[in-house]
Formats: sequence, structure tokens, C-alpha cells
Amino acid sequence: NDNKTLLQATSSTSKATDRSSRKSSRSDKFLKLRYIASPPKFGSLQAFINNIGSAEDIGNYYTMVSKKVVDMTAAPASQVVDWKLLHVCSCICYVGPSKFSVEDVHRIGVLDIRLCNLDRHLGNILVSRMKPGSGRLMRQKLKIESGAEDTKDSSAADSTTPSPSSTDSLSDYKLVPIDHAYILPDFRHIEEVNFEWLHWKQTKIPFSQETKRYIKLLDPFDDAAKLRALRLEEASAITVVVSTLFLKECVSREMTLWDIGSAIQREGMGTNPSCLEKIVRSAMNEYESESKKIMSVGIVDFDEVNKSRYDLRRDFKFRVFLKCFKDSMKNQLDSQLLGKIAVHHIS
Repeated sequence: NDNKTLLQATSSTSKATDRSSRKSSRSDKFLKLRYIASPPKFGSLQAFINNIGSAEDIGNYYTMVSKKVVDMTAAPASQVVDWKLLHVCSCICYVGPSKFSVEDVHRIGVLDIRLCNLDRHLGNILVSRMKPGSGRLMRQKLKIESGAEDTKDSSAADSTTPSPSSTDSLSDYKLVPIDHAYILPDFRHIEEVNFEWLHWKQTKIPFSQETKRYIKLLDPFDDAAKLRALRLEEASAITVVVSTLFLKECVSREMTLWDIGSAIQREGMGTNPSCLEKIVRSAMNEYESESKKIMSVGIVDFDEVNKSRYDLRRDFKFRVFLKCFKDSMKNQLDSQLLGKIAVHHIS
């Protein structure tokens, strides 16, 4: 009887422990990611994308195919015509950066900014040809995903009239970003960020309301927690927070993709630090001095902390750095704006 009682007590204790463990697991929505990533595996997941070439190839194909077509038209009738080459010409020679959707360019730009992409050259952007008219469907899908669904009310329909940026989504060519091996560097070392799309005119067109809404709803701390759960370096997780907060602040100031990209990528030969680099350095210097003060807890304004154990905001030191970063970002962008105003008055 004593043994039976002991077994029952042990069983009850075990069940209580299991219930407590399950409850704890449910409280951390990223815990399952750790199990997925354990043990760690190295490799890549890839999907084939039908395409007519990369954004870098388009100009080269145009030149090469055009010459070949001229040669074939001037060739004697006995020469066999390469119809496959003619088909490629019809697919490619009328495509160029001006044909690309503004929304596609902006989406890739937002992605690269958040990841601090070190290798976004035009060869890493594929160009796919969609069915004629499908660009309109893509625009409608974008509205629905961003919460701007059409309603039967005519006044509501007027309020969701697409901006020039979104009407350009009628393009029948879709851009697909590929090859993301060189992303998420240490937030203190972003000097090699490379955005070749800065040369495209679409980057100087204001963001659409749909894109602004998407950026506003981004949660960098949630994304950083996922990265930490998947065992990425903490410095890389902080990169997502830093870049996304910078993106949000710039968009709130009505800056274009070109303005934001130019503030992250080094100018010219890359000898001088970018605006974001200066902000991070200033924040780090301030952090070094503030973290040594015992009373620095008082300057941190973070009442709500995510329940996840992977949330960076659970770390006091990160909260101090975050406060320094936000102050430095505001000061740097304010001074940059004042500088532009002064130059405008002089000119």
C-alpha cells in the first residue's frame, strides 16, 4: 500500500510538472523554433523561379539580340533562322529598368534595408514575365494583404485610390530577389552595405500608402526574437532592430527609398561612414558611458516587455543601447534635414 501511495504521489507530481512545462512552452511562442533548429543543420533552401534573365542581363541581352536580329534579316534566304533566338528577343529586348514595377522595387528595397544586404547587385534580382494583365491582380492582392480591401461604399473606394506608386504595379514584369548569403552583418560593421537599385528612378518615387502601412506594422523585436530562437548571433538580431527602426523613422519623415538607401550605403568610393553608421557609433559611445552609471535604469522607458525569453528587451544593457540609439537617430536625422534646408536656401 505504501508503495502504491508513493507511485500515485510520484505520478501526480510528474503530471503537474508536465502541465507546468507545457504552460511555459505555450507562453514562449518562439520556443518551437529552437526545437526545429536543434541539432543545427547547415545548408540552403532554394526554389526555381521562371525568369527571362536577371536585372543585370536585360541590357546585355538587348544589345546582343538586336545585332543578331539585324544580321538575320540581312542574311540570304538559304540561311536557317534561329526562331528560338527571335522568341528570346521578343521576351527581352523591350524590357529595361523603366518597365519594372515601382512597388516591386520598393519591396526589394525595404527587404534589403532591413537585412542590411551586403550583396544586392543587379545579378541577384531575377525578372519574371507574368501573364498580360496580371499586374493588376498583383496590385489588388497587395491592397488586400495590407488591409486596404475594397468596399461597396463609394466614398471608401475613393479613399483607397492608388497612388502613382501603386498604379505602376500594372507592370507585367515581376522582380524576384535571390541569393541572400551576405545579409545581417554585425550592426557595428555595416560599411559594406550595397544597394545597386539606388540607380533606378523608381527609388525616388514616394512610397505608396500600402507600403507605408506595411512598414508601420513591422515589429523588429518580434523578428529579432525569431532569429535568436534560430541561434543566429545576437549582433545580427540587433541589426534587424536597428535597420527597421531607422526605416520606420525615415518613412515617418516622408523620405523616399533613395533617401533611406543613400543614408545607409556609403557614398562614392566608400571612404566616409554613412548616416546610419554615424548613428550607431554615436549610440555606442553614449551607451559605454551610460552603462557604467548605476542610476541609468531611470533613463530607460520600456514598460512592456515581450514574454518570450528571446526578446532582446529583457536585457537591461540592450534597453540602454536602444534608448541611446533612438536619441542619436533623431539628432542625426534632424541635423541632416537642417543641412538640406540650408543648402536649398543658398542655392
